[in-house]
Amino acid sequence: MTSRIEPSQRQQLCGLYVLQLLTEETETLAVPLEREQAFLAPVMEWLASCGYVQVQDDVYVAAPKGRDVLLQFLERYQHFLTEMDVYCAVDLAQGEFAFSAYETFSTKQAWDTFLAQERWADVRIALCEWKGKDPIEAVFMNFVEEGNFGLTRNGWDYDGFLGQVWEEIATIAQGALRLQDLAYEDQGEFFPASQVAQDIYEQGQSLR
Repeated sequence: MTSRIEPSQRQQLCGLYVLQLLTEETETLAVPLEREQAFLAPVMEWLASCGYVQVQDDVYVAAPKGRDVLLQFLERYQHFLTEMDVYCAVDLAQGEFAFSAYETFSTKQAWDTFLAQERWADVRIALCEWKGKDPIEAVFMNFVEEGNFGLTRNGWDYDGFLGQVWEEIATIAQGALRLQDLAYEDQGEFFPASQVAQDIYEQGQSLR
């Protein structure tokens, strides 16, 4: 994974975000696009070429095929969240998971203070790579959830849809702990990253 996200991937993921807006009917996109939305033209062309949107009464609407694709994508992300949340804070030196102690905290503030300890490592991106999933998608959806992408970022603004936001997503994905970083040597014995990842994964799933 490089620090640069290809324009085609930016366009496709942005397209899924726009498709969600149309599916939820929270925004209207006229044909032709309003001046402030004009930068979305290539995104809408891609959505239309895939059969994900159609035009009705001079506005774009989500087509059945588009709704199905969006649902599959959102279900995949929700599965990722459910599967991976436990790996956001792992003490790699001690083999300890922060979530194993979650029930002992009575307040969110105490829990947040516990998570802030430097010993915890976020291995979700590393495990994404190990499972053959795209880390960019995971970071992208986190941005959407946190209101740091699209309309909730700064209204109809190019940087929040197709521009600067993707540099930020790439920086986070690139700067995270990577699969290759999990490999280590102990007393002359080498433990490959894939083996370590599998061990971490199995330990985390046992906490559920």
